[in-house]
Amino acid sequence: MKKLFTIMAIVTLFAVASACSMPLVRPVPDEVRPSKESFRNAKRFQEKKVPGAGSYQRAVIAFTKYRRVCDQEKERNDPLLRSQYLGIPDDYFTKRKREHLAEAQKHLKKAIGENPQFTMAHHVLGLVYFEGAQYDLALAEFREVLRVKPLAENAWVNIAHCYHRQGKVAEAGAAIVQALKINPQNQPAIDLRLAIEREEAEKAARKEREGIPPFRPRLDR
Repeated sequence: MKKLFTIMAIVTLFAVASACSMPLVRPVPDEVRPSKESFRNAKRFQEKKVPGAGSYQRAVIAFTKYRRVCDQEKERNDPLLRSQYLGIPDDYFTKRKREHLAEAQKHLKKAIGENPQFTMAHHVLGLVYFEGAQYDLALAEFREVLRVKPLAENAWVNIAHCYHRQGKVAEAGAAIVQALKINPQNQPAIDLRLAIEREEAEKAARKEREGIPPFRPRLDR
């Protein structure tokens, strides 16, 4: 029994020593395992032997990595989690995000080249362009989705998002109307419409406040 306790004590001491010698900084992993949800469509397309499914899956992996880096960037800006990212250069996140978006774009274009009717590839390519602030290119991809599938309500929602980012409120509103015509219960469309209405109300109130002249007391008394 004494021998067992001695061995346990030695193992504990080694564990503590190793923990003390470990760096406090948690390195940002270059390769992140994508979530199961991200692969759901890709797996289904591969099972159905859809042309371009392999390239689409690689694009999904790259886009999932991009989202993970975005999450890490948010963590780094959180005061409670900032210490975990000490020593990470400022341009690390920007560089990694660009790399992942470029990789996703390359594979999606390849998938579309193999299968021009691949609506999900068009849709995700639109999202990739949207994340890169290339809104006109994103609009073209979402409209391509609608050309093949006129009842793709979420393509209309994403068109509305593109117009909203461009400051084209009327066009965004018209796209939301189209989405709600297809499905009046489409929650993303409803949420975006409410957000735009709030923004417009705030702008109107701000404009009204700016138009009110300041109080000027009479100086002839």
